[in-house]
Amino acid sequence: MASKTGIERVQAELIEPLVRMGMRKAGNVTAEDHAAFLGRLAERLAYLVEDQLLTLREVLGRHGQGKARDVWPSELSVLSWAHALFPPPESRLASSWMASVEGRRAWDEDPLLAVALHRHLRATGVPPQTRAADHWPGIRSRAAEWARRRTRIEERRDRGPLGGEDAVWLAGLQRALDEVRALVFRGAGTGAAEDAGEDGGAGGGAGGMSGIAGGAGA
Repeated sequence: MASKTGIERVQAELIEPLVRMGMRKAGNVTAEDHAAFLGRLAERLAYLVEDQLLTLREVLGRHGQGKARDVWPSELSVLSWAHALFPPPESRLASSWMASVEGRRAWDEDPLLAVALHRHLRATGVPPQTRAADHWPGIRSRAAEWARRRTRIEERRDRGPLGGEDAVWLAGLQRALDEVRALVFRGAGTGAAEDAGEDGGAGGGAGGMSGIAGGAGA
């Protein structure tokens, strides 16, 4: 039997099982637009292997939208969860942008902002500002939401052991911070990398603020 292509694998292991479980399109979305949405998901998630798709399917199954929690989450939310859990191969745009002065500027302002910028570049493949749109408000909003969620989880951690979902989120966010830090300071020399890890806790090194990590569920 021929092996499935990446797109076929996403359809067979993620999309079709969720549809059978009752996941449906939003009421204000046309059937044509919904089909296009699912097609884009299949293309964008084609790098995932079967076990990863099963994990993502479980996450999406718990995060349906609407009163009955049975409406597909937004495309950006699905991609955000997928990329936080299983980062896709690095794109040239994302890596070069984060290694530029723009990436360093975002990191110096807030490492979570740099992670949000990196997620945007990976998910959209376009710079944060173009002639058509300014994406910075959304990027900043995402970083702020991650900061709030990190604070809530750290407060729960102070009161006792974390639940599995919280622990997974923090670990994923920490991996994202480490990845982005490596991109931002690539080729900058050992001193710069060390400064990044000691920047008032902002770098979120493993021995420092373990609550910094990527945006699953943001």
